[in-house]
Formats: sequence, structure tokens, C-alpha cells
Amino acid sequence: MADVLPMFFLVAAGLALSLMLLALWHSLRAVLSPGDAAGVLRSVTNTRRDALLHEKNELLATLRELRSEHELGKLSDGDFAELDNRHRARAREVLRELDEEIEPLRAQARAIIEAALGAGNKPPIVSAGAWRDATVCPACGTTNDADAVFCKKCGTKRGNGPGAESVA
Repeated sequence: MADVLPMFFLVAAGLALSLMLLALWHSLRAVLSPGDAAGVLRSVTNTRRDALLHEKNELLATLRELRSEHELGKLSDGDFAELDNRHRARAREVLRELDEEIEPLRAQARAIIEAALGAGNKPPIVSAGAWRDATVCPACGTTNDADAVFCKKCGTKRGNGPGAESVA
């Protein structure tokens, strides 16, 4: 037993030292390697974006809860107005920060879309009768939601009721 205990501590110390050296190697490799700098920055940005998205969801839930408590009479008008204004102001800041993060990517997304559609080509126009059954507007070719009453781009009314506009 006297021979086993020192050997156990020696193995445990060696294992702990190996794990510390491995952690140090990973942290130094991320800092010193120029190729991985973009990956590290991307992971930091994603972590920040994830935190902002989480905060946005929390703020929206808080606003719903405040409204509910105010309607139930648990919260006075003055307190509700103050808390609602404070949370809405923070929600606007969070949304602005999220928009600023994706702003550089919008031009790249537009370029990809234009390349896929072919720059200068207009979307295909379908017949006026197809608007009754499809989600594609016959006037401008925009794809709309299945329950859309009006086209989200040009405002043409869907032709499945009285007074609907027909595009010829």
C-alpha cells in the first residue's frame, strides 16, 4: 500500500499537467495562428449575436408579461408605462445592434440573389386566373404567403372574392 499511494499521486499530477498544457496549446494556437483568426472572430461574433437574440426574446416575453399583469390590474398605469417604455427602449437598442451586425452581409446577399436570378431579368408573369390558386402574383410575379389577400409588393388583390381586381 505504501508503494501504490506515491505512484497514484505521480500519475494524477502527470495527467493534470498534460491537461493544462493542452489547454494552453489551444489558447495559444487560436491567438498566434493567422488562419484561425477569422474563425475565432466569427465565434466571438456568433456568441455576441446569440446573446443579443436571447436578450431580444427575453425582452419580448417581459413586455407580454407586463401587458398581461397590467390588464389583470396587478400593475398600475404609471408603473406599466415606465416599465414598458424602459423595456421597449432596450428592445430597440438590441434590434438596432442586430441590424448593424448583418448590414455588411446585405450587399453580398443581394449579389448572390442577382447572380441566381440573372441580373436585369424580371420574374416570370403568370396568368390572372392563376392568382386564385397560387401564391404568385400575376401582376409582378412576387411569391406571397398562402393566406395573402393582397400582394406584398404591388398590392394587387387576390382574385377569390367579389370586387377582386383582375390583371390582364
